[in-house]
Amino acid sequence: MKRWTVGAAVPAPVAEVLGTARKLLVDSYRAFEYSLVSVGWALFALEVTMHDCTMLIGPNSARRTFGGSISKAQRSGMITQEEATTLRQAADLRNRIVHGYLLPSLVLTRTLRTAL
Repeated sequence: MKRWTVGAAVPAPVAEVLGTARKLLVDSYRAFEYSLVSVGWALFALEVTMHDCTMLIGPNSARRTFGGSISKAQRSGMITQEEATTLRQAADLRNRIVHGYLLPSLVLTRTLRTAL
């Protein structure tokens, strides 16, 4: 994990969240459930970063959403259509995790069914 670094421009709180996500990912080799938690933490860091970046363009709406930040970044030219599409998929995954539609036990069960 010593080789995993973040850029100098990454704010300390975001770097800390990414560090936690990385540790959980490593630990997921022993406890599968940690992999989903790790992905969730990484997506939270991405969401916060997108929000902060779009604040540089101008104030965000009162109801801040991941999707809103993505749309604002795309409209401003900060990201391409392809990047926006990928980020929307990440936002969808984040929503499925935090709203309980994607749980570690469900992922494992589905994976095992597919493998069998």
